[in-house]
Amino acid sequence: MRSAYVSAICTLISVPAGTLAALAFMRGTRRRRGALQVYLLLPFTIASVVSNRQGAPFRPLRGLRRARQRCLRDAPARLSQGVGRPPGVLVKLAYPSFSLAGRRALVTGAGRGLGRGFAQGLAQAGADVAVAARSEGELAETAAAIAALGRRSVSLPLDVTDLDLVRRQVFAARERFGGLDILVSNAGVEQACPSLDVDEVLWDRVVDTNLKGAFCLCAGGRPDHDRRRRRQHRQCLLTDFRSGGVPTAAYGSSKAGLRGMTRTLAAEWAARDIRVNAIGRGYFRTALTEAFYQDEHWRRTTLAKIPIGRFGRLDDLIGATVFLCSDGAAYVTGQPFDIDNGYVASV
Repeated sequence: MRSAYVSAICTLISVPAGTLAALAFMRGTRRRRGALQVYLLLPFTIASVVSNRQGAPFRPLRGLRRARQRCLRDAPARLSQGVGRPPGVLVKLAYPSFSLAGRRALVTGAGRGLGRGFAQGLAQAGADVAVAARSEGELAETAAAIAALGRRSVSLPLDVTDLDLVRRQVFAARERFGGLDILVSNAGVEQACPSLDVDEVLWDRVVDTNLKGAFCLCAGGRPDHDRRRRRQHRQCLLTDFRSGGVPTAAYGSSKAGLRGMTRTLAAEWAARDIRVNAIGRGYFRTALTEAFYQDEHWRRTTLAKIPIGRFGRLDDLIGATVFLCSDGAAYVTGQPFDIDNGYVASV
């Protein structure tokens, strides 16, 4: 203990002494320089002798050397995170992975149309995909297409408005894959009808499928939260919505509700490392919307509102879907993505 005190005192003395000695060394004669060197080394010599008698070597610069080594060791990681980075200095960033290899997904409404495209797109990116819809025959075709890509698939006959059935089928998917990482809610119905002619049966059918069904799927099929895999697998829940047009009051109301639900679940589930986003798709020709495309006047007037001048193709949605489900979107949640060829921006 005494040696520590002596070392500290000698170090404090040597700091101002060293400063004065350095100034005098630059101006003094050779004799004065020699005397100043002795005066500068004297406190360290005394501390060294005392420390050796106590059995502990005097190493006043060892702490400084260790601190310097720690700074050099931690500098790359700190700079990559932007900590201690001088303004205007570029840092080397890690390129995010857009691969879904090892991920396990569940896609509803996957029997045909956009749902089948979502399922095949996720499989092409490396995910194993469970497909759910009401039609078992169409599900078999989608599952076969996924198997042809070399990925695992399971078909789940499902009515998304039945919460108990959703929970049972989600449990079956988890048993087959060992868990779920990605959930794509795509099941929906649409029926054009003037708002004053909408009855309770039509309203309940559309809203129950599009809004209530999406919530049942979110509540019953929420992706797994595993803290041990948190840094490796960012879970993502993706809902699909599109603002309705005229005359689709029930459909437009249900899809507008999905926007609010997306933001609410994103804020609530962020602590569980579950990201919730939505795709606002524009005009894509599917079996569900075929009735609109049969109307030549509707096609001509709608196409005139799209800046790019064409309707959407199925592969236009795949890139955004894979991005939102990948690590590249790890900092994205609660956001609606409009994929509509600029339609919303032009109206």
